Amino acid sequence: MNSTGVWCRDVIAIAALLCASPALAQPADPVATIERAEAAMLDGKRDQALRLAEQAAAPCMAPGPEAQACIYVLDTAASAANVLRRYDLAVRWFERSLALSRETLGASHPATVLGQSNYALALRDAYRFADATA
Repeated sequence: MNSTGVWCRDVIAIAALLCASPALAQPADPVATIERAEAAMLDGKRDQALRLAEQAAAPCMAPGPEAQACIYVLDTAASAANVLRRYDLAVRWFERSLALSRETLGASHPATVLGQSNYALALRDAYRFADATA
């Protein structure tokens, strides 16, 4: 499996762990969502696998008891999207990860600082230079 496949697999695995949390229960069956994501990845449909991972990470849009896990999931998903050159997804997920990190960990926390760097790199990769230097 190439490095892109490994990233996608990791995103799906993390999303599966997150979905297993009762604090993040969803109406949809998380096991079925993960199975569909795995099948999509094996069929070479990486974009579909990422969309399913995003669906699994959707509960991460607000701070809560699973905030640190959410930050990790969103950051990993964003990194995978960046590797796949899906800069729109990468920027959106890095933005949310960074906002959640600032809100729950604080602006000077090492994870927040790393998130700022990752976000700036994604903006650079998306040719959004003005946003990356702001």
